[in-house]
Amino acid sequence: MDEVNITYITLNGYVEMNRLKYLYFTVMLMVYILIFLCNGTVFYIICFHKNLHEPMYIFIAALQFNSVVYKTDCIVFSLLFAVFSLLFSKWLRVFTAGSNGLRSLRVYM
Repeated sequence: MDEVNITYITLNGYVEMNRLKYLYFTVMLMVYILIFLCNGTVFYIICFHKNLHEPMYIFIAALQFNSVVYKTDCIVFSLLFAVFSLLFSKWLRVFTAGSNGLRSLRVYM
């Protein structure tokens, strides 16, 4: 007889993060500001110094600009979600309470 090995993957949320969410928010906000200032400084230096207007430096400036845009998209949404998580969780509970098809979307924070 063939043996069947069943592997289970369990995704556990971090329940204890609720107590430290303001600390995480502050740390991530400081990291975002540091990223923004460092990349902005490099971008500013490359754009306003005429001797750095070469293809290599323009490519570096484009990478810095892309990094700022990407971090703004990811980190700012995460920070907003951390601040308004209570409102989002209540909204998701109301949204999924009456619908049988959307019960899998229920989120508890």
